[in-house]
Amino acid sequence: MWVSEIFCMVRVRGNAGMRKFPNFFLSLFLAYLIYIYSYPLGFSYLAFTCWLSSVASTMVYFSNRFHPRTEGNHGVMGYDRVVHIAATTTVFS
Repeated sequence: MWVSEIFCMVRVRGNAGMRKFPNFFLSLFLAYLIYIYSYPLGFSYLAFTCWLSSVASTMVYFSNRFHPRTEGNHGVMGYDRVVHIAATTTVFS
């Protein structure tokens, strides 16, 4: 729960993301709780793993889809966010 709150504060900043991410998280968490309380002795670790992977995929989806992009290659402070790594190749003959 704490990780999703930090994710929501740091990464979800747009209006669409702020409206939709808590709803997705709540629905996944309620489905998990309904299963755990309905079947207390049945596959609780598997249910937690499925819930965790669903929340992680929802975080990745919202991070890629609703995160506001900056103009061009420059970040907020005008610094270049993209790290260009020059690759050198050596040909031996």
